[in-house]
Amino acid sequence: MWHVRLFPVPFRLLAEEARFSKHSIIEVDVEPHGKRDSRPESLRPDLDTLKIVGEVPAGGDWRQRYKYVEPLVAPSLCAIKRDQEANGTSLGVFRPRRSPSV
Repeated sequence: MWHVRLFPVPFRLLAEEARFSKHSIIEVDVEPHGKRDSRPESLRPDLDTLKIVGEVPAGGDWRQRYKYVEPLVAPSLCAIKRDQEANGTSLGVFRPRRSPSV
């Protein structure tokens, strides 16, 4: 599992049955953007293949959503930056050890 950026998704132009919510689980065929966007996580969706296959409940209980996020959590910002240098990625998430003082 990895972060992906699906672009373009002209949401307002999607058929009603293909419109998905923020917490929807979807399946869609994708292809790399190629020379225009060489980031490995940037993918062009084939919207004709889009299917909504599930929904992660929204609301205050993060436990159900976290099982989808947890595999994406890097051990540190340094690890994300190393991956960026090695692979050209631009997305990442990590859990800070402590909150910074404001």
